[in-house]
Amino acid sequence: MRWLYLFLGTIMAVIALYYIFTHKQRNSTQDYVIYTPEKDDKKIHTGTKLYKVALYFSYAVLLLTILLYVEIFRSFEMSTLIFALQLPLGIAVLVSLDKIFEIRGHGIVFAGYQANWGKIRQIGWGKKRRNRTQLIMELDKGTKIKTTIANEEKAQLEELLENYVTFDKEPAGK
Repeated sequence: MRWLYLFLGTIMAVIALYYIFTHKQRNSTQDYVIYTPEKDDKKIHTGTKLYKVALYFSYAVLLLTILLYVEIFRSFEMSTLIFALQLPLGIAVLVSLDKIFEIRGHGIVFAGYQANWGKIRQIGWGKKRRNRTQLIMELDKGTKIKTTIANEEKAQLEELLENYVTFDKEPAGK
C-alpha cells in the first residue's frame, strides 16, 4: 500500500508541476487572450476563480507530496491521512487542467495542452453529441488532442480558428 501511495502521489505531483509551469510560462510570455468560451460552462480560462484555486491546489499537492515522502516509511497512519488530503486536491487539479480552453495570440490552450500556432497541423470537428461537439487538434507530430465544445460556441469558434490554422469543417466519421 505504501508503494501505491508513493506512485499515485508522484503522479499527482507531476501533474501539479505541469500546471504550475504552464501557468508561469503563460505569464512570462505576456501573451493576450483572444477568445474564451463564454456560453460554455464546462470550460474555464486563465482568468477564472476555478483556475486560480486549482493553482493554489497545485502548490498544496507539492507540499503534501514532500510530506508524504517523509512520512511514508515512518508512520503508515500519517501517510494515509496525507494521501487522503492529497488525492482530492490532485483530482481537482487534473480536472481543471482538462477544462482549460482559450485562444491566445501565439497559440491555443486546449485541454491543458498549450500549442503554438506553428505546431498545429489542423483542427477539426469530431463526433457530435446532444449539447456538445468534439473538437480535435492534430499536431505536426501526429498527436491528436480532443476536447468538447458547446454547440452554441461552434460557429464563432470555427470562424476564429480558420484565421489561424487549417480548419476541417467536416466532422470526423469515426
